[in-house]
Amino acid sequence: AQEHVHSQGIVLGDRNVLYKYINPNLVVITAEGQEQGQKGQSFLNIYLIDAVSGAIVFHCNHKKARGPVHVVHSENWVVYNYWSEKQRRVEMGVLELYEGTKQSNATAFSSLSAAINPLVMRQAYIFPGHLSTMQTTITEKGITNKHILFALDSGGLLQLPKMLVDARRPLELTPELREEGVMPYIPELPRPYEQIVNYNLSIYKIRAIHTAPAGLESTCLVFAY
Repeated sequence: AQEHVHSQGIVLGDRNVLYKYINPNLVVITAEGQEQGQKGQSFLNIYLIDAVSGAIVFHCNHKKARGPVHVVHSENWVVYNYWSEKQRRVEMGVLELYEGTKQSNATAFSSLSAAINPLVMRQAYIFPGHLSTMQTTITEKGITNKHILFALDSGGLLQLPKMLVDARRPLELTPELREEGVMPYIPELPRPYEQIVNYNLSIYKIRAIHTAPAGLESTCLVFAY
C-alpha cells in the first residue's frame, strides 16, 4: 500500500519504452497438489488473479515441485521459490508483466475496463541453500533499485539485487541489452558473504521480514523476527 512506482516503464536499447503492467488489484495465489495414479507426482500452480474482476491474468504449472513456497510481489514482477523434487534443490521463479510499447492508460488503472493481456516474461534460477521467507526493499519515492532479502536457514539475512533475479536475462547478450545493463543468464544465483546484512549475528527460524521506507530515499528499514 505504501509502495511508490517511480517509473512506468523501462527504456530499451532501441530507445522504445516497454511499459510495465501495474495492476494494484493483482493478487498471487499458489496451489499445491498431487497427480492421481501410482506415481502421484506433486505439482505447483501459480495464479495471478485480478481481485476486482476475478479474471485470471496468468497461470503456470510446475511439475515435480512442492512447497514451502514464499512469494514476493512488487510493482510488475513476482518472485517465488519452491522445492524441485526432480533436481532436489531450491529453485526460484520470476514473472515480469508488461503492457508492451504502448500504454493503455497513463493516469489510472481500472479492472472494470477492457481486459489487458499482459506480456509475461519468465525465468528460473537455482538458489544456493534453503530459506524460510523473503521480502523486497522499499524506499520513499521508489527511485532506488530494488533488492530482495532472503532469510537463510543458516542464520543469515541475504540481500541480492533484483537485477540478478531478472526475467529478461538472455543466454546471449545483444548490443541493445548490453546498453541497458541487462546481465547474461546464469542459472545459479550467487551467495556473496559481503551481502549478509546481519554480518556475524545469526538469526535463526525467521518467520517474516517487514520493510519500510526511511526519510532518505536510498535507505530502507528492515525488521525481521
